[in-house]
Amino acid sequence: MIGDKQNQNVEAEGTAIQAGGDVTVTQNMGLSVAEVKELCLLFLRDNFPSLRDEAIRAAEGNVQQFAASLEQKLVEKSGEIVLEKFTDPDVQAAINDAVQASARKGEKANPSVLVDLIAERASASDNEFKDIVISEAVTVVPKITKAQIAYLSFIHYMTDIRIQGLHHLSHLEPYSQRALAAVSTGFNLSDSQKRHI
Repeated sequence: MIGDKQNQNVEAEGTAIQAGGDVTVTQNMGLSVAEVKELCLLFLRDNFPSLRDEAIRAAEGNVQQFAASLEQKLVEKSGEIVLEKFTDPDVQAAINDAVQASARKGEKANPSVLVDLIAERASASDNEFKDIVISEAVTVVPKITKAQIAYLSFIHYMTDIRIQGLHHLSHLEPYSQRALAAVSTGFNLSDSQKRHI
């Protein structure tokens, strides 16, 4: 210790820092948002090495849009995101799947849903089953249309959503109108589109 007046005890994996002047501590656990964005581009380059220039530009544009959306979502949900999860191979695999789908299909891959799924996968939840479902959803979402997603949302709303505290049936209308606006595009699916999901 420095001099006779200073004493320091550290327990339970703590860190003690002592200096005669100012001390700046930077602690980084996991990847930064910029590193996640760069990771998206690396996944693209590793998985699409033999594309033609025109296809590469289109794929890179799609990935840039996806990465920008993911970055924005991570910033919005920064209080819920656990950066250490980006070092988990399963989370990186989910990002890789989302990047590949976005690169190949652009908007048809439902990138906004993929971004939400990745952000949810990196959130503070410790539910292993939920993590499995989200990782699987990342592989399924690019294979279905927005209308099919709306149809699935309608089925979920009708079978699983419970609205409590309503004293009259007319109080249900505002909730139903919002739900109808979100799911109505799924009403005109053909039988083959329904069977696909």
